[in-house]
Order: sequence, then structure tokens, then C-alpha cells
Amino acid sequence: MNQQPDSDLQAKITTGPWTIIVGILSIAIVTYLALLQVANYVTERSTEHYRSMGAAEVLTSYMKHNKGKWPTKWEDLEEFMGEREYTGIGTYANLQKYFEIDFDFDPASVDLTKEEYDNPSFDCVRMRSGRKIEGGWNANKMVLEYLVRNSKGN
Repeated sequence: MNQQPDSDLQAKITTGPWTIIVGILSIAIVTYLALLQVANYVTERSTEHYRSMGAAEVLTSYMKHNKGKWPTKWEDLEEFMGEREYTGIGTYANLQKYFEIDFDFDPASVDLTKEEYDNPSFDCVRMRSGRKIEGGWNANKMVLEYLVRNSKGN
């Protein structure tokens, strides 16, 4: 009779639990990394919304202090912001880092008789990331709302 050596039986008994443990740990690590990515994505999107709001705050404040005039270059905003920090955007360096601004934009060119705040053709502020901010956090929407309110004397 052929009997298997005890070492083969011992190997089968000891590798079975380790295979299960390694499998469970692998699944746990992959799940953790996936959740971490989701959390980072959500955090970044939330941060971008605040940045967009801050960019609109800077631009509308600039226009308020300059009789409705739009900035013509980055230096205009740098001088205006000085050491002040704005919601979500922080400093001038962050504004320049995260946004592109159309310095050729002329607020007088906007048809303010329309109550259409989600005008897709109104695009004077863009995220450098290329992402579009939707809804009330959109800097373009906030600037347009300011222009409409300002035209009505509010």
C-alpha cells in the first residue's frame, strides 16, 4: 500500500487557512483603497465648489470697488486682493493657480434683460482642472447674478 507522507497532509492543512487570510486581507486592502479614492474625489469636488465661490467673490468685490469695471490682467487682482483671503480660494496665488479668467470680458456686453442665470455662453471664469461646477457654486453664474442684480440697482 502507498501511503502519502504526513508532510503533504500537513502542507494542505496549514496552507488552507493562510490562503483564506491572504484573500480576506487583499479584499480589505482593495476596498480601503477604493473608499480612499472616493473620499478624495468627494473632498476635491467640495473644495472646488468653495474655490469657485471664492473666485466669484473676488471678481464681484473687484467690480464693486471699481464701479463695475472688470479686471484686465492678473496684476489688477493681485493689487486688489493684497493680503486678504477669500472663502475657499484663500490667497491671490491660489486664485491664479486654480482659475483662468477672461480678462477681455466686458460686463457691458451681457444682455441683462434676460433672467437666465444658467446661461452656458457666459464663460468668463474657468477652472484650470477643466471641471465644470454646476448650480449655485458656479463662478460664472454668481458673476452673472451679480451683474443682473447690479443692473437693477440692488
